[in-house]
Amino acid sequence: MRYVGLDWGEKRVGIAISDPQGKIAMPLKAVNREILLSEIEKLKEMYGEFEIVLGLPVRTDGVRGGRSESEALKLREDLERMGIRVNVWKEWFSSVEAEKILKTGETSWRRRRGKVDKVSAALILEAFLRSVSKGDR
Repeated sequence: MRYVGLDWGEKRVGIAISDPQGKIAMPLKAVNREILLSEIEKLKEMYGEFEIVLGLPVRTDGVRGGRSESEALKLREDLERMGIRVNVWKEWFSSVEAEKILKTGETSWRRRRGKVDKVSAALILEAFLRSVSKGDR
């Protein structure tokens, strides 16, 4: 089973995709939130059936909620109406971790800025895939 990971941000959504066996997560792209559903449709045309892994940020004190969560849950409903199964994945600091990873390379800040979202999505997807392989899902 192929999976698509989403890092839900304030302006953009990072997108990552797994290999067909659902073992390896790869950064794909970042898109503005307004066009996300059309991008998902394009991915369905390109890759066929897949499940979504929607990263839902959780604060360090474990509290969820707020506008971001309600918007992400609305997205979940929209995706399920499209016939796509959605796995909500609690995530902490994926964007911070992505920034650290990109800083270790030789990428300038301007180049990193556009990559953080998709790398963050890949980190979320990678954590989910590890969980699935262990049977924790």
